[in-house]
Amino acid sequence: MKKTKRPEIKKAKPVSKVLLGGACLLLLASGFYFIVSFKPSKYTTQELAGYIMDEENGFFMTKTLQDLEYEVAFMPACEMALREMSSEPQTPENYARHVKEQEGSLCFRLKINTHGGIHPVKYNVTEKDEAYMRKKYIDFDMNKDVYLLQGNDTIDCSLHHHYMNDIDPTMQVMFLFDESKLKKDKPVVFCMDDKIFGNSVLMFEFNNEVISFNPEIVF
Repeated sequence: MKKTKRPEIKKAKPVSKVLLGGACLLLLASGFYFIVSFKPSKYTTQELAGYIMDEENGFFMTKTLQDLEYEVAFMPACEMALREMSSEPQTPENYARHVKEQEGSLCFRLKINTHGGIHPVKYNVTEKDEAYMRKKYIDFDMNKDVYLLQGNDTIDCSLHHHYMNDIDPTMQVMFLFDESKLKKDKPVVFCMDDKIFGNSVLMFEFNNEVISFNPEIVF
C-alpha cells in the first residue's frame, strides 16, 4: 500500500504579549470573560452520553452517497458497559464488571439508511433473490471486507453481528477488532469495501484521543 504524504502543518505565529494584554483588557471592560474549554476526566452517565453524541467530539461520522447515508461510530468500552447495564442497578461494581468484559476488543458500529425510508437490504433490488443474497452476505461474509488501517498496518475484523428487524428501516452492523494489534497514539481508519452497493472503499478516520477514551464515571 502506498504511503499518503500528509500536508505539512505550519505553526501559528506567537501573539505579541502587548497586543494580547490589550485584547484581554478590552474584553473584560466590555463585560466578557474568557472561558477555557477542556475535556473533563469525570462524567455522570448523562454527561457521558451527551459527550459521545456530540458530533464535534469525533466518536461518529457520516458520508452520504446518492440516496444512502453511512454512519460509522466508535463505541468505547465505557459506552458499551453502560448499554449492557441498562437494565441493571447503576453501580460502580456493575460498571467495572462490564468494562472488564470489553477488554481486548474495539467496537465500531455501521449504520446505513436510505433517504426514501426503504431498508438498505431491499434498496434498488432488481432480481428476485437479491435481497436474500445481500442479507446472507451481511450476516456471514461482510466482515471480510471491513478492516482498520493504522499507518501501514491492517487489522482484520475478528467478529461482526448484523441487527435487523422489520420495523426499523436501518441496517446496523457491529464490528469487533483485536485491540492488542493497535497503537493507542495513532489515528485509526475504519475501512469498508462496499460490495453491497458498489461504492468502492469508504474510509472514516478516528483520532487517537477517541480510540483511547477511558473516563471515570460518577454514579
